[in-house]
Amino acid sequence: MTKFPWGKVIGILQIDLDGDKLEVVKYYANFGASTINKHCTEPSFHIEELHASYSTVQAAIIGYIAYKSLGLNQHTLVSGICRALDIKE
Repeated sequence: MTKFPWGKVIGILQIDLDGDKLEVVKYYANFGASTINKHCTEPSFHIEELHASYSTVQAAIIGYIAYKSLGLNQHTLVSGICRALDIKE
């Protein structure tokens, strides 16, 4: 992985989903020193293949499964699934 532009990387989770390699980057968002934002203290999870970030690793995995099954732009579906399962998106 090259330099991560969205913030400070905490860790990288690599998952093998029956042959599909999923890499989830856990990071603190980089909003700059003068910006006060609650997300600066809460980690986010990014999947490079989707070019998307999520608040929880569960939501990231649901997003990845929707992408692999149905293609890009499944944000509404992922939101609905997360809401039904009471998972923070």
